[in-house]
This record gives sequence, C-alpha cells and structure tokens, in this order.
Amino acid sequence: MYRDSYIGKIDDLLQSYISTGACSIFIGDQDQLSRKIQAQYRKVVNPLCRLHAAKPNLYPSSINASLKKLLSSSPTFPYLYGTIKTHKLDNPVRPICSPIQWYSHPLHKLCQFFLSAALQSKLSCHNLSNINKLTDHLLQLQPRPGYVLVTMAIREMYPSTRIPPLWDLLQFFMGQDWFKAACPIDVSMLQSILDFILHKANYFTFNGDLYQQHEGLPQGGGASGLLATIFLDAQIELNYNPLFLSHSVLAWWKYIDDVLLYMPSFSVSSFMDAFPRLIGYDVTYTVEKPDLKYSVYPCVAYLDHRIFQSSHAFLVNVYHKSTESMRLTHYTSHTSIKVKQSVLSTHLRRVFYRTSDTFLSVDLADCLVRFYTNGYPQYLVHSELEKLLTNYNEPYGQPLTSYRRSLISKFLYPYGLPNGHIYPSLFNPTSQPKLYRRSIVFSCEDFVKILHHALHKIDGSVPTFSKAKSLFSALHM
Repeated sequence: MYRDSYIGKIDDLLQSYISTGACSIFIGDQDQLSRKIQAQYRKVVNPLCRLHAAKPNLYPSSINASLKKLLSSSPTFPYLYGTIKTHKLDNPVRPICSPIQWYSHPLHKLCQFFLSAALQSKLSCHNLSNINKLTDHLLQLQPRPGYVLVTMAIREMYPSTRIPPLWDLLQFFMGQDWFKAACPIDVSMLQSILDFILHKANYFTFNGDLYQQHEGLPQGGGASGLLATIFLDAQIELNYNPLFLSHSVLAWWKYIDDVLLYMPSFSVSSFMDAFPRLIGYDVTYTVEKPDLKYSVYPCVAYLDHRIFQSSHAFLVNVYHKSTESMRLTHYTSHTSIKVKQSVLSTHLRRVFYRTSDTFLSVDLADCLVRFYTNGYPQYLVHSELEKLLTNYNEPYGQPLTSYRRSLISKFLYPYGLPNGHIYPSLFNPTSQPKLYRRSIVFSCEDFVKILHHALHKIDGSVPTFSKAKSLFSALHM
C-alpha cells in the first residue's frame, strides 16, 4: 500500500468521525493545552502516589513508577496509526491510538486494575476471560436439530461506545455499597481517574494535526476493553428478555467485540436486526456452512477456533486465516531460549487441548511444519511434545483418551530432519540487547525505489504488492 493511499484511508475515517461529532480538529494553543493537562494530571496523580507510599501493596509498583515519571517529564500527544487488515477486501484500516508516551497510559492501567478488583465478580459469566474454556463449553453442549452456530462481530466497538451513558453507568456502580467495599481506593479517587481518561486527556495527532476525541473509548487505551465490556454487559442485561430469550438463544459467549451464538436458524435474521436497535452497536454476522475442504459438517470460524456441528457433538480444530503466513519467532532470532520454548509450548497447547481427535493429526502436522519452517531443531520440538504429553493436565479442553495419546505419540518418531544443536550460539538463557534485535523495515515504496535503482527495469507506477498479502508472506519469510 502506498503512503498516500494509507493516509487517505485514515483521513476518510477521521472525516467520518468529525461529521458525527465524535472528534474535532484542535485549533488552539497546543503548548497551553499541554500545560493545562499536565496540571490536571498532577491533581489526579499526587494523591495516588502519596497513598502508594503509605500502602505499597495497594497497586503494582511498576504503575506507580510510570505515574511518578510523568510528573517530571513532558510527554507527547498520542499518535494515531492504522493497522491494515490484509485478510479483508480493499484492505480496510483499523485506527489505533498509541498513548505510550502520554499521561493517560499509566492511568488506563491503574483504572483497569481497580475496576477489575471491584467488578470482576459482577461481569457476565458469558465473557471468555480464558479462551481455552471455550472448548470445554462446546464439549458440554449438545447439538439440536434446527439450531445453528453464528458468529457476530460488533463493528467499531470502541469508537461507537458513547461516553455519556457509560459515565452514568460507572457513576451508578460507584454509588453502590458493594462497589465501595470492593474498590481498593476511595471511589472519589477512581472517579477522578475515569474523568481524566474519558473527558480531559482524549487527544491524538495524525499527519501534523491535533484532534480532540469527544465520543468513543480511546482505541489503544489499556482500560478501553474492560470499559466496553462493562457497558455491553449492562446493555445486554437490560435487554436480555426481548433479545436473547425471545429468540431462543440456547448458548452464547463473547470475547470483547466477538460473539458466538447457538440459536434456531429461523431466529438469526430477527436477532441481528434487534441487536443494533436494543444494544446500540452495529454488527456483522456469519452463519455456519459446510466447508468440504475440512468436513461435510457445517462449520464457523470464531477467533482461532473452527467449530463443526455434527449430529452428536461439536468438533473443533485450529483456524488459520487464508492470508496468514507461516512466520513465527524464528529460532535464529536473538531472543532467549525461554521465549522460543514458549512459542513451541503455546502453539502445541492450542492443538493439544482444543483440537478434536478427528482433526488432531492434520493440526499437529501443520504445527510441526511451522516450527521446522522457522528453524526450530527437531530435538527441541520433540522435547516440548514429550513434556506436554507427560504433563497433560489442562483443566479445560479435550480429554486425553488412549486414542488421542497414540495419535500424539506417532509424532515423536524421527523424520530424518537435522538434529542436535544446529545453532549452539543461540541457545542463550537471556536475550540480546533490544537494539541488536531490532529489525529494519522498509515500505513497499522503498523497495520499488531500491529495485528500480538497481535494475532500471521496475515500473514505479505499479504497486509492489497488488494482492492482500504481508511483506513477510510475499518474501516467504
């Protein structure tokens, strides 16, 4: 994607937000604005730091250190950038606001810490705090004739969350006795934190302009996911009967803005029409359908699960997007061996505990191919395989049957691949310095210029990549 095209997509998004009043271009004195926000920040943070000095275990010391650091520094406004969705048509851009160097960054973390402590037991039981539990839920669910699996995605959840009703909801919670008893700090202090991150510090820059956000949660704020979940849970609870009960939804789960439903096929269209009207968010949805590449059973993709509905049970395997590359943390990268072992363990666990027996051999073979493609020696892969097989104690997921154990054991036989310490110098307990590990990334236009200069045969008017693929997949990395 060319730079002009990228900027154009972001500008179009910003203009749509400006037209609805969600944000506006700031035309005042930026230095004066910075001093004003700094004074507001100190008013919020100084009491928190004094409280932490008296009670060091009140909240994490790392957050306190970040709060104190910003008291004596001059942070920069958050900047807006877009992540390009290469797996979708026309490569839409998701706007992300990076507040890492801004006052709101540690306060978002602190807000999330306090709200989690006060509200964790009050959140909906349908939230998937641990995605591994989904397999366990599906194993306990019995298929019903006429019912279908449906995935529903809430469109632009953070920008679409209206601040006034969210603020009213938070004020209601903070006024309850149970909330005051569960909150680690006085609710007036939490209220000042929320007021700062939702009303006073919502600014960002893009392409030289400064914008003020009036509506919507900060896209990139650490507490935005939890705040959106709190608001959505409350809206669903208020409208549960006319939405879920009236449409005979048998089971449902959600992970922030991704929802999985099991409901009668004749209710799907009516439910999707009612959801935006009652809850206030626009949605897109997908109904299960057969994919003969994998099975004759109808299936649907949800997060990194592909779920099949047979006549007697639900089957699961690992879902990979069609544009996903084979790239993982490469074994030759200068990260610690613990990081590399974690890569192996994470991907193997995903197959071990989620994939049904029907698809286990295919998923495990695909997983091993990814490891070997990224330079992992066979002895290290087999070591993690044996470790997981020996300590198969995941509380959620597929049970370890004798058939399942025999399937996994087959992959422990040698394949004639190189063994031993292929890169002994990389078998280090610690990582190399960050600057040493930093990659050099060029844009597509940079490559066009380099190749054109070197070969004098590249037509500069033709985009380097005309299809939706990442640079790494294009270079087979």
